[in-house]
Amino acid sequence: MIKCQFEDGWTGYLRHVTVDVIITNNNNEILLAKRAQDMIKEPNRWTLPGGFLGRDEAITQATIREAKEETGYDIKNLKLLRINSNPNRCGDDRQNVGFIYFANVNGEPENFDHETTEIKWFKLDQLPSKKEVAFDHYSNMELYKKYLDKKVEIPILDL
Repeated sequence: MIKCQFEDGWTGYLRHVTVDVIITNNNNEILLAKRAQDMIKEPNRWTLPGGFLGRDEAITQATIREAKEETGYDIKNLKLLRINSNPNRCGDDRQNVGFIYFANVNGEPENFDHETTEIKWFKLDQLPSKKEVAFDHYSNMELYKKYLDKKVEIPILDL
């Protein structure tokens, strides 16, 4: 965890802010990106497009940017699904506070970046297994399905 010592002697800890987005189409499918083999964490696994908030970025701007970088798609109609501030979420010595959105695809894809080797649309009842999905993204997709079934209200704050 990044530790900061302030002038008054108080010690604080910095958190990382992350964004992820569940991108859907008119067929009610979810778009996933396969992480490249050379990624340090979770290579060759399916993931929701996402990443870290840039220094001079708003959360929604980061979400739109990450979607474009990792899938080549523009997105529209962003809605906040969940805020995940579980201090043990990433398993490292840091806390990633995650803002998880869902949005609609907008237009046709352009090229995606080096972090992604493949993008693919999945039907909600044919998602990859939990072992094939990176990080905690499988649980976010499960929460999205519960939202669609009207079993939870959004935004979901922690769990």
